[in-house]
Amino acid sequence: GGAAVQGAEGDAFYSALDQWLQGPGFEFQKDVLLVALPEGQWRVQAARMAVRMQAFESTGGDTLGVPCMRDSREVLDAWQEPRTTPSPLVSFEAFQFWESTAVIVEQTMLNLVYAAACCFLITLLVLPHPVLCCMAMLVVAMILAGLVGTMALVLNIRIETISMINLVISIGFSIDNVAHYFHSYMASKKPTRKEKALDALERIGVPILAGDASTMIALLPLLGSKSQIFRSFFFILFTVLL
Repeated sequence: GGAAVQGAEGDAFYSALDQWLQGPGFEFQKDVLLVALPEGQWRVQAARMAVRMQAFESTGGDTLGVPCMRDSREVLDAWQEPRTTPSPLVSFEAFQFWESTAVIVEQTMLNLVYAAACCFLITLLVLPHPVLCCMAMLVVAMILAGLVGTMALVLNIRIETISMINLVISIGFSIDNVAHYFHSYMASKKPTRKEKALDALERIGVPILAGDASTMIALLPLLGSKSQIFRSFFFILFTVLL
């Protein structure tokens, strides 16, 4: 059986391997792919083996899954045996989720930067004043910083695909109110900056408050949803508007 395979070489190895797969190793037939060469010889084209993983106490891929995936690949990358076939690889059904978890923070930052850059360019068209545009983006950055802190410390919402999309959407909600207020500030006919600020607040403050309040009321039905997608959407946008 297995001892004969281990001690054999060349054609004797493949003959012993074939006999073992037909007998005691029948359950491993699907794990070894033997191909016949033109010279009448045999060669192992591909083989696989299963490795059992210890049960995770948590399904969080960022704390356990991603390190496990990376460590498994590092073990194969460190394999120094001569290779006549394609490089070995490790595969697991959960890797498709851990792959996104491994890059989600980086991709979230990039998406926020791209969204903020687009908002800045559009704000330049609405408010042709570089200083006010920079101040508007500073306010948006402060809102995002507070939102991310609230997600981590209060709402217990992790950075994942759904929350990333909601964060990008929140940039639009954030710049909306700021742009309206700054536009009202520029349109004010008052002589001083302080008077312009107060005049803008008097003219646009109530409409902004009413718009936010109506949006928050419209979001309330999502609070009763059992879906994590809708609940995450509610908490993130409600926090931005609040």
